[in-house]
Amino acid sequence: MKKISKQLLEEMEQAFDEIQQPRTPYVLRDLVVNTKHTDQQAYAQCVLEMNIARDNLLLAEISVKDKLIEMQQIENEIKQEKDKLKKKRLELDIQKKEVELSQTRRAQLGASREFTYLFNMWRKRGKRYTREDLNLAQPEEYHKRLTIQAQHDIIAT
Repeated sequence: MKKISKQLLEEMEQAFDEIQQPRTPYVLRDLVVNTKHTDQQAYAQCVLEMNIARDNLLLAEISVKDKLIEMQQIENEIKQEKDKLKKKRLELDIQKKEVELSQTRRAQLGASREFTYLFNMWRKRGKRYTREDLNLAQPEEYHKRLTIQAQHDIIAT
């Protein structure tokens, strides 16, 4: 890659950070959670998405720690390596790990934004549902879903 000024590189990094969030609040709210036909199912979808986002954040945190350990190990190998070509290859391995670390940290930023939005959505819901509540609401959810699908089918023909 061509040499880029430090200022331009910082601007690019800021732009990379700014766009990080796999699904926007609009998508989470209107195309993921609120596409459900009952409050119970919307609640369950919100909690499920929040759970997945939290797990992804925890796994990314572990991945960062793991990459830092790998980089330390490679640095130790470099100090002990006598062969210049092997040393260069190890230095390239560190550079790759730095890029991977940067990618993971940006992914964490986006996942954190998504998690925060879902968490706030969950907190604002007020009502919490049990597994039994969710099970009892299933007939209504699927009746509404099938009714809407049938209406769409009629319109399409």
